[in-house]
Order: sequence, then structure tokens, then C-alpha cells
Amino acid sequence: MKIILTGKTGFIGSFLSDYFAEKGYEVSGIGRKDFRLGEEHLAGLIDGNDVLIHLAGAPIIKRWTRQYTRVIWNSRVETTGLLTGALKLLRTRPEIFISSSAVGIYTDEGHHTENHYQLSDDFLGTLCQRWEEEARKATFMLPVYTLRTGIVLGKEGGALPQMSLPFKLGVGGKIGNGKQGLSWIHIYDYARALEMIIEKQPSQTIFNFTAPQPVSNAEFSKTLAKTLGKPNLFTVPGFALRILYGKGASTLLGGQYAYPENLEKAGYQFHFPSLKQALEDLL
Repeated sequence: MKIILTGKTGFIGSFLSDYFAEKGYEVSGIGRKDFRLGEEHLAGLIDGNDVLIHLAGAPIIKRWTRQYTRVIWNSRVETTGLLTGALKLLRTRPEIFISSSAVGIYTDEGHHTENHYQLSDDFLGTLCQRWEEEARKATFMLPVYTLRTGIVLGKEGGALPQMSLPFKLGVGGKIGNGKQGLSWIHIYDYARALEMIIEKQPSQTIFNFTAPQPVSNAEFSKTLAKTLGKPNLFTVPGFALRILYGKGASTLLGGQYAYPENLEKAGYQFHFPSLKQALEDLL
């Protein structure tokens, strides 16, 4: 089976490339330059592949200038539209199209599954909704699966090394009041759950790619400190993050409690269901 994915050289993409290669899949990638060459070029790359996975997107945790919010938007919404347009040009298409989204589509209040939720109307919520709409335009051509991803925890990149560093230096602690939700998933479970979708092609099409036990930011900090054997004494004040990131600080001061109801309905069993298990494995 042949897989082509965007974001192949990123943290998640690199892990998936190795994971699926070990399983005997043939894996290739679509880079940023390829998107600039248009739909016909993309169609030529996608042609002959069985699975198209779209992971690409500019980093969210940065200072949100007007220019950078356009970069965030275009790297997700525009690229998804280009892939959908490329699929229209193909006579023989992949079996399935899997497109990323994020739990930022939900509000910070309450608990959210794929079937019972409240959508956010802030920048991230609107971004995710438009991102998913672009992918759904391909549903008349092939099955489309949407992955509403939380924080992916892994050794080689992503958020965990950055989150761990203050604790390793002895100055770690919660962010803001620490009450904000933190929905996470171990990268190994991410890969295994994705493999299940590819192989089973379940009837559910939207999945929260999160572990079944989300935590508060304060609980995450406490568990991380304990795992590392370091103190958990400090608080990162909200005003300091707002000075540093501007409106982008909302990604750190807010958060969602999202639950993987559809993954569990589809029969997926988590290897790392609890944060303690995940952090002990990774750290």
C-alpha cells in the first residue's frame, strides 16, 4: 500500500513515515514547494497512491501578527483546498483522504466528544471549521476522515521537550490559573489509531485524536514534575504570555477537554490511556 502525506518532515510526519515504512507501506511526501506549483503538479504526486494524509500547517504557538495569522490560515485552509482540487483532476484516486484538524474547534468550556460538543467562534475555532469544510468538499470523490488532534506527545519534537525544559531547570509550573483543559495523545497511539482508520475505514468520519483521560494544565504540570523528579512551584502569569505572544497566548491560556468517543466506538484500544503512563514511557 502506498501512502503520500504532507508535513512528512515534521515531528508527526517523520514518526509516521518510519512507523508505516516498518509496517511495509511505501511512504512519500508533499512539500511546501509542491503546493506553490499548483493543483496539476499535486495531482501528479498523488496519482498512484492509496492513501492521502494531510498534516501540514504552520506552528500555532507564535506571536499572532496580522501577517502571521494569514500564514497560519493559508497553511491549513488553502493547502487543503489545493489538495481537493488536485483530487478532482485524477481519474483514479486514493482510497481515502485523511485530513488533520484540531481540538481548538471546540470551546474552552465543557467536555466535548465528536457527537456532543460546542464549536468555538474565536480565530482557532473558525480556522478549524473552514479547514474541515475544505476537506469535506472531497467527500463526493472518496471517503474523507478528519482528525481533531490534541497535543501530540513524543520524544523527538512537538510540545513535550519545550514543556519539559522549565521543569528540568527547576522552574516549572502551571500556566495561568491552570484550570484550562489539556487534551493530549501519545504519538505511538496517534500512529496506531491512524493505521486502524486506514485498514478498517470505519463508518465514523470525525475523530478526536486524544487520549481518553484529558487533564487540566495544573494536573499536567504536576504529573510532569513528578515524572521528572523536579519541583512544581512556579506559575507562568497570563500577562507575560500576552506580552510575548499577543493574541496567540490564547492557545496556552485556554484549552479543551476532548474525548475520543468515535475512536473507542471503532474499536481502538489505547496503549497509553493515562498521562502518567505516557510521560513515564517518553521521559
